[in-house]
Amino acid sequence: MNNKNDRKDFVSQTYFKLIYYSELHSSNYEDRIEIYNKILSENTELTPEEKRSCQDRAQRNTEREKELFKRGKPIGCGYCKLTRYSTRYCENCIIKYLKSFFGTWTSGCDVIDKFIRECQSNSGLPLHIMEWIPFEQFEDIEHLANGGFATIYTATWKRGSILDFNESKRNFVYQGSQKVVLKSLNNSNEHTEKFFEEAKRFIQIRSGDIVNAYGITKIKTSDNSNYAIVMNYFADGNLRDYLKKNHSTLSLQDRVFAIWRICGVLLDVHRQDLIHCDLHSGNILLYTNRCLLTDLGLCGPVEDRNADEVFGIIPYMAPELLQNKKYSKATDIYGLGILMWEIFAGHPPFFDKAYDEQLILEIILNNLRPPKLPEVPNELQNLIYRCLDADPLKRPNIEEIHDIIKKIYCEILENEKLGIEYERKKKRTNEKLVIEDEKKKKRTTVAFDNWQQDSFQSQIIKFDFNDSELKKLSDISVIKSKNLELNTSASNLSIKDDFFIIEPHTLSSFISNTMNFFIEKFKKTK
Repeated sequence: MNNKNDRKDFVSQTYFKLIYYSELHSSNYEDRIEIYNKILSENTELTPEEKRSCQDRAQRNTEREKELFKRGKPIGCGYCKLTRYSTRYCENCIIKYLKSFFGTWTSGCDVIDKFIRECQSNSGLPLHIMEWIPFEQFEDIEHLANGGFATIYTATWKRGSILDFNESKRNFVYQGSQKVVLKSLNNSNEHTEKFFEEAKRFIQIRSGDIVNAYGITKIKTSDNSNYAIVMNYFADGNLRDYLKKNHSTLSLQDRVFAIWRICGVLLDVHRQDLIHCDLHSGNILLYTNRCLLTDLGLCGPVEDRNADEVFGIIPYMAPELLQNKKYSKATDIYGLGILMWEIFAGHPPFFDKAYDEQLILEIILNNLRPPKLPEVPNELQNLIYRCLDADPLKRPNIEEIHDIIKKIYCEILENEKLGIEYERKKKRTNEKLVIEDEKKKKRTTVAFDNWQQDSFQSQIIKFDFNDSELKKLSDISVIKSKNLELNTSASNLSIKDDFFIIEPHTLSSFISNTMNFFIEKFKKTK
């Protein structure tokens, strides 16, 4: 190892490698603990001290999950007399401890104070506690990036996040100095309640594969005085950047592993009856061998997710969203299908096209989807395109997807021939591209190299059609306000098995007129 940080990353990577191995081999948490302890003791790459560190980390996580999911045997707490499940601490006692400090701090904003107190009254487990963090606790603040609605900074948090609770001493154990991200909403003083819904989702989901939200602070710099969510920092960046750098070296096992971990965190979200609403590779962060979901700004309960204002990156958005229909778990599944395709392709879909109104109409009218990749195993290929079905009712749910991906991953681990066959097909596909169309491949490479990263930011897409504007279409009428059900004149239609068939000689003008109308309308709404 080159330095101390490299060794630390290696230990963390080994820890999660062993955790994931135990998850693959048992769904029972007690069995997983036993498997983990066995393979940790047999490991020859870690020092005795590093093994003890991994053991302590596993124990902390196990005890936290016992309390979180009420696993194991219930016991009476010797302090508060209520029921607990962890032998390490009691969440009720931690919440009581947090409440004892309610009068000792303020953010300067009643809405935020109320929000943090509400979070602390409902979640008192380490790694899932929302705090007010004075800005003076941060140093080395540096601007990292600008998003559509937020400004991102990195900083060093001198005290560090809450790591554990010492029950005998009745106080918290802190991480110590650590690098964090400050996500500051532009004009957060005007949109406080809406902005901190994102922080609430971080706490509500309480998944180990969601980026941690440690608390809220108020930035005090010469050019920014907005409130910010404090989150953990991942130096490896997001999945989009990782694929761009490493696509050519990733194996079949690497790709399916990433999909399995992403499915796992989406499973956690959907089990809470929440939907993410903005899945794409820029919202998946990486750390050693982990994939973590971030940007929960749109995440919310299923019943609340109307699509009056559509937000996202066009290729990842389900066709029904582009027709002003409701967000649903099925719209997340569509985004997941695009993500799975991208992990194998190495680039976002349609990067050689503008992410604009014309692409939207091709997706809606022409059922445009990314092309099939010959090297992808058949079972996985079929799963991807089931996720991309135009009918949301025909898409699989996340439980089914997770089970299929887990099964495929286990098969890859047990049969190295699958990986060899994948590499052979991938090589043959690349050779075929070179032989058949060298010029096209060159154009594609140039297009990807010149691809504008600005296209890869979620944005608001508004469709606001009124009846008088819709009547301007000569061959099309729209039935039901905002639900785009397209018809043409009866003379050009035939009916077969309850489907309307548009005659070939009218199809091109039908699509052309539709696209031209919506293009003009889209421009007016910008």
